[in-house]
Amino acid sequence: MAVDRQRSSGVRRRQSDDTNSAATARRRPPQNQKASAEKDVYQIFAEKVRDNKHLESRWAIMQEARVEYFRGKDFVPFLRNQPHLKEILGSDKDLEADDVINTLLCKNLIVRCDRVMKTVRPGKKKLSSWPAHLEFHPEQVFSENDAFYAWAFMKRRALWQTILSFLWPVAALAVCLFPVYPYQVKIVVLYSCAGALLL
Repeated sequence: MAVDRQRSSGVRRRQSDDTNSAATARRRPPQNQKASAEKDVYQIFAEKVRDNKHLESRWAIMQEARVEYFRGKDFVPFLRNQPHLKEILGSDKDLEADDVINTLLCKNLIVRCDRVMKTVRPGKKKLSSWPAHLEFHPEQVFSENDAFYAWAFMKRRALWQTILSFLWPVAALAVCLFPVYPYQVKIVVLYSCAGALLL
């Protein structure tokens, strides 16, 4: 009987501990979700900045791949003239431009690059402002002095671009198969094209 009581009390104690642990886990803030949400904020910010036409960017070759990049010296005045973009960052909206860039670097949304040709070519007076070939910079920190930053994420295509990418092959196939269309279909297409030209 004494053994049964000890076993019963032990089971109740373990059940009580499990219940307390579950309650504590429910009360604990989801750190992973918070970190993911914070990352999404910077992801959205990076996408908005990349789509903004006020930040000049060019394309170059880096490690046998085409990348879109911007200059560090252009980012500071750009962020100063576009204060509404910093509102996306929420609690980090008051950060300086160098802190924002460093955060984007830490989140692997951009990478700092350096020009491959570091000497002036014969016949040129100065280095190109927009080099065509870049390489990975060993120091991944913000700098305005001859620093370049390439976007490290795939740019999202607009919905109409995705739809067109599917429609173009279908349209090309339809044109190629036009000679084998039934006679009635050819007549409909002919009159439709003629009507469109007369409009």
